[in-house]
Amino acid sequence: MKVIGKLVLMSAIMCLSSVLFTPEISAQDSPPKSSSEDSINIQSTDYIRDGEASINKQDADTVTGSCSTTSYSYVDRIHCEIYLQVWDEENGTWEEAGVREEFMNYDDNHVFGDTSFDVPKGFYYRFRSIHKTVHNGKIEVLTGTTPYVKM
Repeated sequence: MKVIGKLVLMSAIMCLSSVLFTPEISAQDSPPKSSSEDSINIQSTDYIRDGEASINKQDADTVTGSCSTTSYSYVDRIHCEIYLQVWDEENGTWEEAGVREEFMNYDDNHVFGDTSFDVPKGFYYRFRSIHKTVHNGKIEVLTGTTPYVKM
């Protein structure tokens, strides 16, 4: 009886401590993580080997980002594009912020580019990325999003 009482008491203390030390986050504090965040949509490709994008805070009002696309072989044209998105809390959706950068190489198997944008404070931002190859008239496209940052 004493052992069972101790186990019940220990369970109650553990439950209480997990309640006391769990940070409270409401649904409106930040955008929801989606399964596509920080990833590239996976599909079978003949040319695109890899596509990556990143976002970082540079300072209090500037975000920096980069993207790269790599193909298995040299292609006629290889692209990566990043579009700045901002979280619209009222609608619960990511909206295009109206700025983008595109980087392109010809007769190559890799492209890389980085950029920075000045943004208002108090919002969540991420990049949507597009990775594309064009070779002998065939176009391949992969898309993805970065994790978000709060400014």
